[in-house]
Amino acid sequence: MKNKLKKIEREILSGNYDVERRSSCDCSVDNISEDYGVTLSGNECWIVKVLYIEGIGDVCEYIQFAGVHSLIDGISNSEIREILPDSVMDEIRVDDDDTNHDDDAMAAMIEQYFDDFPSAKYYRDDKRGFANEYCIIFSKNGKTEKKEEWEEISKEQAAEDIAYSGDPTTDAYNSVEIYD
Repeated sequence: MKNKLKKIEREILSGNYDVERRSSCDCSVDNISEDYGVTLSGNECWIVKVLYIEGIGDVCEYIQFAGVHSLIDGISNSEIREILPDSVMDEIRVDDDDTNHDDDAMAAMIEQYFDDFPSAKYYRDDKRGFANEYCIIFSKNGKTEKKEEWEEISKEQAAEDIAYSGDPTTDAYNSVEIYD
């Protein structure tokens, strides 16, 4: 195994490797309501980056929230970590805020909910003028009288705004108003 570990180290130091991001998100939209916003179901989501070397295969993976794991029988996680230069660790690291949930939630909202209302109109009320504080108005029949402070937006923008849950430094204060 030491020879294989040395070969892996040589290939990595020579730049003869690839890193591939793999992920899965099976979330779906259960409901959109004024009381609870978007209710998603599914918790089988994961994100991983895999280090691959031609002729060897998948060498190791970095699983979000779990770190580096060897994918080679007989080579331990610590042995793999020892041979990975910092630059390669940076390349395979999956950041805690790296996610595909928002994209999947938006697609699910459009497909499972918004597409059922072809006449719908969508508006955004920025209320107090803060980028992270707003209300999305969902007029199912498209006949709700538009208030002056409401900006008409696309269903894609409405889905993105509803799915937004903040970032590492900012909380989201968004809500949904639904009109039949």
